[in-house]
Amino acid sequence: MVVQVADGLDFTVATPIGVFTDQGMTTADGSTVYTGEDGHPDVAVTPLQGGVRISTVLWDESHATSFDYPLPEGVNAEVLPDGSVELTRALEVAGTAGEVAAVVGQVEPAWAVDADGNTVPTTYVVSNGILTQEVDTAGAAFPVVADPTWGFTSPIQVRVRWNRAETATIANGGWGASGITGVCAGAGAALGGPAGAAAFGAGCLATSGPAVYTAGVAQNSSPKRCLEGFLTYIPGVSLIIPWYGTYACR
Repeated sequence: MVVQVADGLDFTVATPIGVFTDQGMTTADGSTVYTGEDGHPDVAVTPLQGGVRISTVLWDESHATSFDYPLPEGVNAEVLPDGSVELTRALEVAGTAGEVAAVVGQVEPAWAVDADGNTVPTTYVVSNGILTQEVDTAGAAFPVVADPTWGFTSPIQVRVRWNRAETATIANGGWGASGITGVCAGAGAALGGPAGAAAFGAGCLATSGPAVYTAGVAQNSSPKRCLEGFLTYIPGVSLIIPWYGTYACR
């Protein structure tokens, strides 16, 4: 479905499989409530500033306790260590054997509560283009509400992940600022054309020192990790905000 969030932008987001999306009823707070098919819970969709909240209501133990959200074509999802989900779209960029992707949104950590106000265990699983929220209702008082919140990225944001060999080269100073800058400029061009290339390249050139340091941290980790960078470009402001970290890699 297409949802208009509170800042006026339209985004496409899936409701859980098993919901009658053509029979929605709008409530006073702007939410739209959809009835679940047999054995499936009801769903309320609420527009937020920069995102949307999808509240799934399990009225009793006869309802399914896992909810599948099909991802839009070309969008990949990854469950992060804090339980949130990062949504990305792959970009083709020359100059690296690693992964370059546009960050298109995120899903906040899974959350669920029962009728007594107790937290209900719940997690996300990603498989075959589907994000699934699993809820453990054992011992819970019904109804149980599971409440994932989807957020959407308005500025242009790119994630660059260098592989283990590249991380080692960067940590040892073998790539240099020009190599890092070239990959960032390619990522910026893929999203924002010449202006994006200039902004992303300049941002990485100015912060090549932290990139080399973080690559060293990744190399010295046990087990070894790899370097990743997040680059955010705000159009009209010509501001690039780089951030470097590490990720688990093979």
